[in-house]
Amino acid sequence: MNAEEKIISLTLHAQQADIVMRPVDSFRGPKGEKGDPGTLTGIAEDSLRLGGVDAAAYLTADAAAETYLAQQAAADTYLMKTAQAADSALLAGRPAEYYQSQLNLLDNSDFTRPVNQRGQTVYTAPSAYTIDRWVMSKGQTSLGADGVTLTAPADGSCVLTQFVPGLPDGDYCFAVHAAGQIGYRSFTLSGGTITSISSSGYPGGYLQALFVSSTSSVQLSIRAESGYTVQLRWAALYRGRYTPASLPPYVPKPRELETMACAAYYQRYTASQNWAWYFTGAAMDTQNLRVCMPLPFPMRANPTVTIASSEGITIFTPTGLAAASAVKGTTLYAGTGMLLLYLEANVALTAGTLLALRLNSDIELSADL
Repeated sequence: MNAEEKIISLTLHAQQADIVMRPVDSFRGPKGEKGDPGTLTGIAEDSLRLGGVDAAAYLTADAAAETYLAQQAAADTYLMKTAQAADSALLAGRPAEYYQSQLNLLDNSDFTRPVNQRGQTVYTAPSAYTIDRWVMSKGQTSLGADGVTLTAPADGSCVLTQFVPGLPDGDYCFAVHAAGQIGYRSFTLSGGTITSISSSGYPGGYLQALFVSSTSSVQLSIRAESGYTVQLRWAALYRGRYTPASLPPYVPKPRELETMACAAYYQRYTASQNWAWYFTGAAMDTQNLRVCMPLPFPMRANPTVTIASSEGITIFTPTGLAAASAVKGTTLYAGTGMLLLYLEANVALTAGTLLALRLNSDIELSADL
C-alpha cells in the first residue's frame, strides 16, 4: 500500500470511529417535504456513515442499554431499602429526628445541678425566687444530689414557675421528669392566647402553661398538689408537638451557657467575694462620690439594685490606701451592662480625687420577671 492509499484508509477509519461513537439519533436525515423525519433505513444505505454496521444493531444496543439501566435502578432501590431497614433497626424504629438534639428554651432546667446564686439549699419564702429563674408560690423547695424536691403545704399546692419571654407563635411542648415519670403539656401559642393540645400528669401533680400579657411571657408551672412531695430531675420546652414517647432525649446546656443565661436575669455578689469587688470611684465634691463599673455579664433590662447595708462600702484615700470612712448613704442604679453608684461619705473629700472602694456587704441585681 502506497502512502496515498494509507492516508485514504486512515481517513475512512477515523470517520467510522467518529460515527460509531455517536448516538443513533445523530444519523437521522433531514425532514421531508411534509415535515417527516428522515428514516433510519434510508440513512443505512450510506454504509460509510453507519460505519459499516447494520442500523438494527444500533437499535438493539440502545434497547439493551435501557434494559441494563432499568435493572441497575431496581438494584439501587433494593439496596437503599435494605440500608434503610438496617438503619431503622439501629434507631430502634424511631425517626432520625428523635436523636437530633432539640433546643431547650428553658433556663436552669437541670435540677440535679442547678444554678443557685441565692445560695440556699432550702427555700420556704412564699412568692419568692429560689434557684435561678424559678419562683415558688408557697411550700418548700429543697435541693439535693438527685434533683429539686417540691413539698406542698397542707393548705394548697407548691408551684414552681418560670416565665419565658419573647416566644413566637407556634406549637410547643413543656415536659418535666417528675416523681420518676415524664409529664408533659403540648400547647399552641397564637396572638397571646394559649390553647392546650394534649397533656399527661405525674404522681402528685401536673403542668400548666399560661400567657402573661403584662410581660408578654409564657408562664410555665410545675405543680405539687397538697399532701404530695415531688422530686424533679429536669424540665424542657421544645418547639413542635411531642408526647412522652416521642420527646427527644433531654440534653442539659453546658454549664457556662446556663450561667450566662441566668445572669441576664439575676446577679448576686457577696462580701466573701471581695476580690471581685474592689473598684475605683471619683469624688464629685467634698462629700459625694460616684462609681461606675462594668458588670461581668450584661442583663436583659435595667435591674433593681439592693445592697444589704448602706455601711457596706469602705472608701480608701490615695495616701497609703488607709480606710477613710464607711459610706452613710447610697443611691444605686444599674444599666444592662454596668453598675452606677452615687455615694455620700462621712468624711471630707477632695473634689476630683480618684478613690479606691471595697464592697463589704452583699449586693443583688434583679431583672427577673
